[in-house]
Amino acid sequence: MFQIASGRYAWDPLTTWMACLNNPEAAGFETVGGTVSLDPESGENHFSYSENGPHRYVVMARDSVWYARQFIPILGEELSLPADDLQDKP
Repeated sequence: MFQIASGRYAWDPLTTWMACLNNPEAAGFETVGGTVSLDPESGENHFSYSENGPHRYVVMARDSVWYARQFIPILGEELSLPADDLQDKP
């Protein structure tokens, strides 16, 4: 996930990447069945698990280092993680 200074997480770049690959697993995601609902007053959306739900949502299947190694170079930007965080974990 990408996070801005206010603390709001944004999935848009990663889910767009997943859609372009047309393969959630290759993009490091798992899809989960569920129901998505929207609070019309606050605009907040809610996801609840339901194996036979009418919607699907994605869950990150890897750690943030994996996404940084895969995605940020596509943007042509330098990784902003400490060098120790970029070492392969056992």
